[in-house]
Parts: sequence; C-alpha cells; structure tokens
Amino acid sequence: MPEETAEKEEEVIRWTERELRALTPPEGITVSEWADKYRVLSARSSKEPGKWKTERVPYAKAVMDAFCDNEVEEIVLCYGAQLSKTETMMNMLGYAIHQDPGPAMFVLPSEEIAKSFSKNRLQDLLLSSPPLRERLPASAHDFTNLEIILENMTIYLAWAGSPAVLASKPVRYVFLDEIDKFPPFSGREANPIALAKERTNSYQGFHKIVYASTPTTEKGNIWRQLQSCAVIYRYKVPCPKCKKYIYLDFPNLKWPDVENPGEIFGKVYYECPRCGHRITESQKGELLLKGKWVEYERKGPGRRKIGFWLSALYSPFIPWDKLAYEFLTSKEDPSLLMNFINSKLAEPFKEAVQKRDENDLAVWVRDYEPGQCPHDTVALTAGVDVQRDGFYFTVWAWTTNMEQWLIRHGFARNWEELEAALFGSRYLVAGTPVKIGRVFIDSGDNTREVYEWCWKNMGIVYPVKGRASISGGAFWKESVVEKLPGSSLKYGAGLRLVNLDVNYYKDDFWRRVDAGKVFFHKEVDQEFFKQLLAEEKRRVRRGNSYVEAWVRVRKDNHYLDACVYSLAAADHLQVRFLRPILEQVRPQPIGAEFSNSSGSGWLPKKKGWLR
Repeated sequence: MPEETAEKEEEVIRWTERELRALTPPEGITVSEWADKYRVLSARSSKEPGKWKTERVPYAKAVMDAFCDNEVEEIVLCYGAQLSKTETMMNMLGYAIHQDPGPAMFVLPSEEIAKSFSKNRLQDLLLSSPPLRERLPASAHDFTNLEIILENMTIYLAWAGSPAVLASKPVRYVFLDEIDKFPPFSGREANPIALAKERTNSYQGFHKIVYASTPTTEKGNIWRQLQSCAVIYRYKVPCPKCKKYIYLDFPNLKWPDVENPGEIFGKVYYECPRCGHRITESQKGELLLKGKWVEYERKGPGRRKIGFWLSALYSPFIPWDKLAYEFLTSKEDPSLLMNFINSKLAEPFKEAVQKRDENDLAVWVRDYEPGQCPHDTVALTAGVDVQRDGFYFTVWAWTTNMEQWLIRHGFARNWEELEAALFGSRYLVAGTPVKIGRVFIDSGDNTREVYEWCWKNMGIVYPVKGRASISGGAFWKESVVEKLPGSSLKYGAGLRLVNLDVNYYKDDFWRRVDAGKVFFHKEVDQEFFKQLLAEEKRRVRRGNSYVEAWVRVRKDNHYLDACVYSLAAADHLQVRFLRPILEQVRPQPIGAEFSNSSGSGWLPKKKGWLR
C-alpha cells in the first residue's frame, strides 16, 4: 500500500510545462518592465541587437505603460520617423502574450506589407524573446505568415484592403500601423479602421486598440484619431540651464546662415525658448531621460482614449544637424517639404482645397520662347495623354532648384507627328541642343500600339497606368509586361509598365504651382490653362464618409493628365539628383543636327511591331 500511495502522489505532481505556464499568475509588471526583462532584439530586425532598454528611448515608457491602464481603451501614436513607434507596439503585444493573453490582430496597409511584417518583425519577436518562444506552436501549420496560433492565443495579420479578414475575427487587441497609408474603404465595406475596431465588441471593457502612423494631411487617419482623443500628450524636457520644462519645436532649432547646406553639420543647436541657452546634440540623451509627458490639450473627460504626439526632434537616432540639413534641401521642393513636415515634424501638411482660374496661372507666364530651356536645366521630361484621334503632350525642363518650365505643348494626330514633336524638335539650353530624358505615355487607350511604341523606344519611353492609389504607400510602382495584349508574342526581356498614383501627382503639381515652382512660356494659350483647370479638388461623399477627391468640372483635361505624367517621369528619372545638362554634355554648335543612325543617335532603334 505505501508503494501504491507514493506512485499516486508522484502521478499528481507531474505537470507539463504548458500546464505550469497556464497556472502561473501574471507577474504584476508593466509593459516597460516586461520589455526590459524579457524583450530581445535580434540583428535581423534591429541596428542595436541585444536586450531591450527602455532608457534608450525614455519617451516610450509612459506610452507602453498606458497599455496596462484599465481606464485606457484606445491609444493613438502620432509620431515622426525613427522613434521606435512599431517596436513600442511590439512590446505591448509581447506583454499581452506573456502576461494577459487574448486574441490579437495587427492591421497593415497592404497584404504585401502584412506578410513582410509577419515574417521579418513579428516572427522575430516571438523567436527572440524566451517566454514568447515557449508559446510557439508545435505544428508548422499553426505558424503561417497571416495567422499564428500560439498555445494561449492567436495573432491575426490583416491589411486595409481585406474586408473579409477585418470583419470576421473577434479579438481583444487591435494594432493598426501606418494608418495614413490605408485606403478610405475596404472594397465595398466600411472604413477599414472602423471594421477593425468593431472586432473588439465582444471584449468591451477590457480591450485595447492602438493606432499608429506618421501624419499626412489634416484629413488623414492618424490626425483625425489624435484630434478625437480625450487627452493629447506631448513630451517635455528640462533646459540644462534654467531647468524649465520645454517642448522641442523645430523653429527653435538654430544654425548659422550658409551657402551650402552641407556646411551646417556640427553647427546646429537648440535654443531654449525660456532663457535662450544653446542646447547641443550631446545633451539630448540626458534631456530625454529627464523628460516627461504632459497634457498638451484636453478635449474631453477621462482617459478612455489618449494620444501621444512626438516629432523626430526627440529621436536619439536622428541628429539635429541631419534634420536641419533635410529641411534646407527640401524647402524648395513642395513634395520633399511635405515629406519632411510629415515624417520628421509629425505635423499634417496643410493643403487648402481651393478653386483656381486662368488668372492664377497667367501670373506664372514668363518671357521666353517655346523650346528655350533655362541655363541650369538638368533634364527634360514629357507626358503624353492618348486619345482616339491623337495625342496631347507636354514637355518640361527641370532646373537645379526643382523648378519646372513648360518648353512645349501641343496635339499630334498620329505617331509620326508625336515622334517629330518629341524627338525631332529643337530644345536648347544656352544654344546647346538637348534631348528628352524620359517620356511617360498613357496606356489606357490603344494599349497595344502604345506598348509597341514604348518597346521601340525602350529606355526613354514608358507606358503608364493611372491608379487611385498604390499599395504600400508608394507613388509609382513598376510591373513587367510580358506580351502584347491579346497576343502570345512576348517582349523578350519584358516591357516595364509604370503604375502611378495620379491623385498624389495632381496634388503635387498644384503644390508646385502654389509654391511658385511652375512656369509657362509666352506663347501658352488659354485652352492649355482651361484644361489644367478641368479638375477641382472637392469634398465628396463616398459610402459613409466624406473624402477629398479630384472631380472633373470640364470635359477636356488632357493637358492636365500630360502634365501629371511628365511630373511623374521626373520622379522616375530622379531629376533632383542630376547635374545641369551643360555640365553633363559637351556643347555642340547650334547648327548641329541630331542623328538617329544606329549607334550614334540618342533614340535607339529596336526591333518591334511598329513600323
């Protein structure tokens, strides 16, 4: 009998590791304490591998710990670049898995980004941190890119264009990353953010939703979420001299006047707005450690939904002189300036929705002849809009300070006239003949003929297709055309089609006009201006909400499309990095003729179907 009893007692105490983990109570620690104790960063996903140290990014502590606050249900992170925004959310998720499990969903802008995030970031989190690795599934079938079934909870990966996934999974935790890159709607369903939020209805009272992104405009998702918070917090740091707590705002970043932006490195400092003391980059780390989040704006009672607003001035990974340099090199280019304001200052780009007329454009007409280019021209680009009866085209010269000058525009009735206009016309920089470096042509109509012409002029001419948006937040994206439409005949190496976010480039064109970066030759006609003004940006109703969209108000908008294609061609050619043409080529006599002979001309002859 004694032996039998001993065997029974021995049987009772044989717990499996999984059972012991399930019976172990939470440690009663915060997210930041959990991260410091358990989180490990691998060399695969971090430039600073090893144990996580919250003191490296001190502003992250209170943000992470808000995840443990029972009063807080929604957290908004309106951040600039390189502030450990995504890592902060990863620590929240890791804490949930280990200390307070429940089904979770991570929502990214696109399926491609979701799969990449799962493979390179999320799975790395699970494999690198010991207590999370213990909870990995034994079966590979439970560990896929879009669904990870752990022993105590499931993590779903979704994207903004996946209404079926967003609407089908009840979850306790929702993390939405880079929400300003989300499309307004998921197919025919409601707003993807609203869909994801509804997934937590079964967990009301103890759910958490985290929104994160760099902002774009005041109507962007993250800015609207921030403005809907009961409390908005900003980070303050103490001045080393007067000890007063101050915000770090870009206007107080100072540097000497220089001719070359590269000369400011090592000369940038932050001026305390209270006492005028010069704070150096070497003091930033100590300031961040002593900093604290304070209420910047209260919009309602309680703390159910709170927001944290932080610019890249606080980043320990971006020196102040680098921020100043980026500003100086982007301030003359509206699109680059917008990116700086969004990604570095964490502020929305304030873009007025306004109505324009021909007089607003006429002020930018200058006294120069068609075909005449500025002396500091770096490249010529052209855009072509294809119609059933011919082609509308524009040719622009781009200068060193990213100004664009209209060199020629017109209508060609056939391919021969188009080639003559683009490749046979004389374009001069200080008397030196120059050639067009990139042509974008619409491939929506007469697709087969357009592809043939692009194949014939491959390397200079690219077919384009306009899109309302491009996945992943890009403004253009290439794809390979393997063969002619309706034919089995292949292109060999393949023709590259450029997909364009036409809404972005329309916005960018008018930003450039408003910034005084667009000029027209003296022979430009009213019809050209009327077609540029054929669309207006308006607030229109789509589904259950209002969005800003380009609306056609006149029948013909062909020159506007051609201008948009030419602007995108300049991006594709990366004109902002080019040197002036006069420094690139040896000047030729004005009477010199272009040569189209094989091997000596700039327009290559390629075999194709177009004769």
